Amino acid sequence: MSPHSSRTSDMFIFIAFSL
Repeated sequence: MSPHSSRTSDMFIFIAFSL
């Protein structure tokens, strides 16, 4: 599990919340 994956997930959640 790379840290990049975690970052991408966090970003995706943030965008979803924005919508």
